Amino acid sequence: MSNLDLRDRTLLFFLYNTEARIQKVADLCVSNIEFEPQPRVYLHGKGDKWRVCQLWRETASFLKQLLYQRKNEIAPDRPVFMSHNGCALTRYGIYKIVRRHTQNLISLLISSYFSNVLLLLQKCCAFQKDLHTQVCHNQNQSLDV
Repeated sequence: MSNLDLRDRTLLFFLYNTEARIQKVADLCVSNIEFEPQPRVYLHGKGDKWRVCQLWRETASFLKQLLYQRKNEIAPDRPVFMSHNGCALTRYGIYKIVRRHTQNLISLLISSYFSNVLLLLQKCCAFQKDLHTQVCHNQNQSLDV
């Protein structure tokens, strides 16, 4: 898995896991994440309040991998999600990543749906053909009597 693939997968898991607003994710720093004893993240919210979100094992694992890949750049004040040129992802950058993967998923679902519909049609046609053969066979037998 490439660095950008890992970043994208981690970002999507993180968004789904925490239900955080895009700007909060864009502002997220390494120091806001704790892995021990329980994986969690501290998100800065409205009214200068902090919200603590528990992280799923998968999300924490992806975050660890992402930070391990950037071991030279994991100072506490560094952003967690960075672009290919080393800058923090912007809201628009996160939007583009989510949109790209959503479109890929929709394309996959549509192609899967149509292949299932095609398979169902083929089965229906085969059933129709078998039924027609059976009816014709029964009619021929009744004529022989």
